[in-house]
Amino acid sequence: MARPASAVLQVYSPDPGTLHLWHFDETATPCLDAVAGGTNLTQLINGATLGNPSFSGGTANFTNSLSFGTLTTPGAVLFPAGSGNVGAVTPFTYAGANGAFTYEALVHVEFDPLHFFRNQPCQIMNCDADNTGARVFQFRLDPVGFAAGGRDTNFVGIEFINGTTTVAVAPIPTNGPDTIVSNAWYHVAVTYNGNANTASNLLFYWTLLDPARTNADCIYGAAMATGLPGVSTSSTVFSIGNSARNPSGGVGADTANFLGRLDEVRISSVARGPQQMVFVPVGLFITSQPTPTSQIIGTGQPLSYSVNASGASLNYQWRHDGAPVNGAVNSTFTIASAQPSDSGNYDVVITNNSYTATSTIVTVAVTNLLIVTQPSSVSATYGSSAAFNVVVTGAQPLFYQWRKNGSPISGATNSTLAFTSLAVGDAAAYDVLVSNSLASLASTVATLTISGPALTLFPVSDGDTASSGYAYAGNSGINTIAFICSGLLTLGNQQFFAYYGRHQTNPAYAFNNTIWIARRTVGTNDWSVFKTTFTADDITDGHDVVAFGIDGGGYMHMSWGMHDQNLHYARSMTPVTGTQPITFGPDLGDMTGNETSVTYPQFLNLPNGDLYFLYRVGASGGGNTFLNRWSLASQTWSNIDLSGGVAEPFIQGLWSNASYNAYPNMPCVDAAGNFYMAWTWRETPAYQSNHDLNFAKSLNGGVTWLNYEGTPYDLPISEIGQTTDAAENAENICPIPQNSSLINQAGMCLDSSNHPVIATWWAPGTATNNFRRQYMVVFPDANGVWQVRQVSNRTNDPPGTLEQDGVVRDLGRPVVVCDRQNRVIVLYRDNSTSNGLTIVSSLPYAVDPQRTNWTAFTLTTDNLGVYEPVIDLARWNRDNVMDIVYQASSGEGYTPNANTASPIGVLEWNASAYFKYSPSLQLALTNQNQNVALTWTPQPGWGYQVQWSTNFVNWTTVATLNGLAGFSPYQYTHTNGAVGPLRFWRLQTKEGGF
Repeated sequence: MARPASAVLQVYSPDPGTLHLWHFDETATPCLDAVAGGTNLTQLINGATLGNPSFSGGTANFTNSLSFGTLTTPGAVLFPAGSGNVGAVTPFTYAGANGAFTYEALVHVEFDPLHFFRNQPCQIMNCDADNTGARVFQFRLDPVGFAAGGRDTNFVGIEFINGTTTVAVAPIPTNGPDTIVSNAWYHVAVTYNGNANTASNLLFYWTLLDPARTNADCIYGAAMATGLPGVSTSSTVFSIGNSARNPSGGVGADTANFLGRLDEVRISSVARGPQQMVFVPVGLFITSQPTPTSQIIGTGQPLSYSVNASGASLNYQWRHDGAPVNGAVNSTFTIASAQPSDSGNYDVVITNNSYTATSTIVTVAVTNLLIVTQPSSVSATYGSSAAFNVVVTGAQPLFYQWRKNGSPISGATNSTLAFTSLAVGDAAAYDVLVSNSLASLASTVATLTISGPALTLFPVSDGDTASSGYAYAGNSGINTIAFICSGLLTLGNQQFFAYYGRHQTNPAYAFNNTIWIARRTVGTNDWSVFKTTFTADDITDGHDVVAFGIDGGGYMHMSWGMHDQNLHYARSMTPVTGTQPITFGPDLGDMTGNETSVTYPQFLNLPNGDLYFLYRVGASGGGNTFLNRWSLASQTWSNIDLSGGVAEPFIQGLWSNASYNAYPNMPCVDAAGNFYMAWTWRETPAYQSNHDLNFAKSLNGGVTWLNYEGTPYDLPISEIGQTTDAAENAENICPIPQNSSLINQAGMCLDSSNHPVIATWWAPGTATNNFRRQYMVVFPDANGVWQVRQVSNRTNDPPGTLEQDGVVRDLGRPVVVCDRQNRVIVLYRDNSTSNGLTIVSSLPYAVDPQRTNWTAFTLTTDNLGVYEPVIDLARWNRDNVMDIVYQASSGEGYTPNANTASPIGVLEWNASAYFKYSPSLQLALTNQNQNVALTWTPQPGWGYQVQWSTNFVNWTTVATLNGLAGFSPYQYTHTNGAVGPLRFWRLQTKEGGF
């Protein structure tokens, strides 16, 4: 007798043919892709909502669904990612290897199918074009009256578009069991079998959701001439419930929302059949299989499997390696304490009066002790983090002991061995000894290889990292602005650091966004952190930086938090050196009474213990530059330029008939106390009005100022032609027109002869309409002629686009220093690569006085957001060690944690040791001891000569090697180098190459 047909509605689970599956059971984003490694959907906008009821009937309950609203929310859409109304370009796989696919969804129709009309479709899902790529597909419903693909507009249709070409519009039934009506749930699908240009290779399905239905209803077949463009793309904007279109063909949400709800959206790599969708005909149906399909457990641990099935009068029999397990006759099978003899394959046979179903087979191994996953070798860069992991199963408890080069590591007794800041001594061979009461095993050996320039990170922490080692990380980048002259400073054997701190996780922490002062002994990571109540006027404004100086008595002077506002200024109550707490008096509000509308505070130390304070009064495109001096002897501030008791600017930009301002590059004071200034003029608040580089110096404490050749200025210094006094005209050392993308407030230093060296960026090809910005160095040569060198080759700027203020933070301003050999060393965040730090250096001045030979290398690869480098100039001048403030800030693809905080610390690069480079040469014999293999680690920009000798007097060069990749081991093999007389081998090196 034939069994009656029955069915269930199946909530999908991923299978080998599933590329993506979204259940939409969440009440808030992200909407998770049920396929491991799939695409989660996070950008839900314009009235689209989660948490709406879905279909429920029979054995199926689809829980929640996704609503795209009504005609009042035409832009409702769900993207994988994006911002505002814009979806992000997302790598996306949309078909199987042969191009086959199935696109399907559950849809709740919330419009009148017979009478509703609008001149837009109701989108289900799309892979649409971004500004550079091409559309992949659209899958949508077309309401009555909407003309597409030459269809009959009297019916609602299902439309599929391949690229920009409509393949077919399938009429949705208006009679029979699948008639389209309002406020009903349906299953809709389109499938393609991968065989292009064949009959009915594209099938359309439309089926009422009904637990009694046994299969999806195929309503239409069409021939698709070509498959989709490939099977995946990295230049598409995937969307659900709308399309990603705008007039420029890009990424904004369209006004074609699906009028209703969507659920159970699935994309498959195969053309599924009508019984492989949501409708499953059954008499006895296993609704969930035993899991996991394979596992390893330890001796004595519990073993448990369960199965769920639908049907009447069900009977269960679990089997072990095909043989029935005595007493295992329930839906759940458990062994309380598994033993090795319990290893093997398990399944369950389910029966009732009419049907039999057998589950999938699961495998278990029971072991006394087993290393499931061995530690893997790791390659990393200095200063970064790394970890070794081991996964072990066996009788509990388990014990771990990590070893370095065979010796136990104190305290390393967990399954993970973590390194937070890799240093030179960490490169080694590691393994772990694991044990329990039954056995002991040693893991395989894993190596930690560290490449790149040697770096050490000193994370700030006073023992409670959450409340001392994090700082504000919004897109102002306020702690890491390159024009901060003294935010990090070494005095004696102590280093001081001022920043806007923020708790790692607590948004209500009392000292969030206040100024914290950190102090440590140089060379250690033993920080003390002292918190003030001082705050910025606007923490989101990158102008409101913290700057400080320490006078000859050890007292800290600090200014902060202003952008064209009254001065914030305070002094420490006691000397800050030593071990005593650092405390401050009140915000004094001024120094001399003349500091109003202040921006850009900068302190500089004088040899006698006095301090300079440089600042601007006014605004961008209209300001004056002033200089104050702190007298250690009198304990008072004074304005250096006074007229009738009123402070006068030494550089003036505010005039009755003109308005502009000077933006200083990093001001410098030499060992004799002489002051050096370079600056660019700005005409308006827009940065493209920056122009020219100008120079002045003072040899008498800022009282009088000279140009580079020593000719005195009349004060105030102004733009050329501002007054009739030519002696007031600023010396233009490097003419750069407006609209050249010249950045303001970049770097300057002094070389060993106190000649200025300026590092900045602008677009040197502006005259030929190439607006690509490059890092540039400007300096006077031995004849006093100013030279310009391009030291980068950036290609990621669109050459034809003159970038405006909105993207000015995508590049980091550089800092520049000179070492004792008069190398010029430029440091900047390089957004053309990883958005980490890059070093560019010249050769020593004695080798290349024209500075034409430059070498660039990557210092770090962390994405630092809108960071700019701030360095400890005092430490550099004393030790040629570059201590760098290190903290990522929001932007350029970096997102801080939910409390807008990120770790902060000091990254140390010993440039003196780096340039004293002497590679370690290793020799081995190969090819049956006939060849000589020499291995060493090159540095970028160095050249190498491989030489041999039989007497240590006469040396033969057998290879000259220039341009080797830096920081990775290089091997040179000399054929038959071990044949013949005994040879001695050496490696000659030369900075800049041979």
